[in-house]
Amino acid sequence: MRKLTVVGMGPGSQSCLTLEALEALRKADLIVGAGRLLETLPEGCSKNRKIAVSAQAVCDAVYGSDSSFPCVVCTGDTGCYSLCTGLGKYWDGELSILPGIGSMSYLAAKLQLPWQDWKVVSAHGRACDPVAAVTENPEVFFLTGPDNTAQELCRQLMQAGFGGCRAYVGEKLSYPEERIVSGTVREIAEKIFEPLAVLVVKREKTADDIGNDTVSAKKDSENSVTGSCWRERAKAHGPGFLDDWFVRGEVPMTKQEVRAAALAKLGAAGAKVLYDVGAGTGSVSVELSLMAGQADVYAIECEEKAVELIGKNRERFGCGNLHVVFGKAPQALDSLPAPDAVFIGGTKGNLPEILSILFEKNPSVRIVVTAILLETALQACESLEAFTSKTAEIMQLQVSRSKKAGKGHMLCANNPIFLISAGGCADE
Repeated sequence: MRKLTVVGMGPGSQSCLTLEALEALRKADLIVGAGRLLETLPEGCSKNRKIAVSAQAVCDAVYGSDSSFPCVVCTGDTGCYSLCTGLGKYWDGELSILPGIGSMSYLAAKLQLPWQDWKVVSAHGRACDPVAAVTENPEVFFLTGPDNTAQELCRQLMQAGFGGCRAYVGEKLSYPEERIVSGTVREIAEKIFEPLAVLVVKREKTADDIGNDTVSAKKDSENSVTGSCWRERAKAHGPGFLDDWFVRGEVPMTKQEVRAAALAKLGAAGAKVLYDVGAGTGSVSVELSLMAGQADVYAIECEEKAVELIGKNRERFGCGNLHVVFGKAPQALDSLPAPDAVFIGGTKGNLPEILSILFEKNPSVRIVVTAILLETALQACESLEAFTSKTAEIMQLQVSRSKKAGKGHMLCANNPIFLISAGGCADE
């Protein structure tokens, strides 16, 4: 059975090759790999070299030769986003894999940082959502590429409110011209780096992380988490964020208790696209964004003041996957991707038309509507049942909150709210 040896070249410099890898390269009578790796092979290696950058091309090159000891070279560690991972599909002989020093462990050593908790994300030739990655993981290691450079990834993170996080960039690692730069995400976004670099982002609790709002070191409120950013508060708290966590104006906002119940009825876990129609301050949008970090959340709002508030709350909580759409539904929904679930908090009297386009986009969409008026609740129920075979569910919430009255407490009632839900599978 023919044998193919895979050699991990490490970051690139010959000084980082293992002795086993060096011995295999000098023994090889055919070496296949990317051109830049073939150009930097150590002395004493065969001149019989073939450029190939895909697993199939590598195997074709070896099968088309009479080599008795072929080697394929890969950068870094052979088990991390490597050419090596696809060879088994095309090579039916024996594989011998000699791992190299990965850029992650190399950079971590240079920075004198532990890396066991780093989330590895490749942005090299792949779709990458850096905001979702940093939202879900406190420490992320990015392999960058021509379309997703370190500065571009940091620009996206900065726009999502992560500008104050600590970032490290390593380029040309192990070579004489090696460059390692550290700073905030905002500072890194303003610099220029090689396309093939690595980036580490550590999500820290800074004022910039919560939209440049000042976080008091000590707060007396029992609802505060001392020194934490808004994101950390939200993650620790769970659904139904406190109302006073949001930037507020005179724009209507879905209150905490109603919001928590609506989110439970919406059943948005696993959704890819979510809408908040009539988003107001964006309180529901923000919670959906943090609950479904990998989803795209669209906050549709036609009032300019409300759009401004949504933007502020988006920045405060670092919701990079939250997209603000300024416009009136249903027209504003036309160009949006089909939703998996939709919360409707305001319709300007266009509920039937809004539901029509939503079910046209996705006949299985899950809908939750809030209403104060009996007539609106009835209209929502009838309209939902006109588009889905499932019976609409109506739930009324009556919330009272206590306030101090002399030496005692009294309950002050909020307006009763109807939650009307149907569609999807949340009620199955």
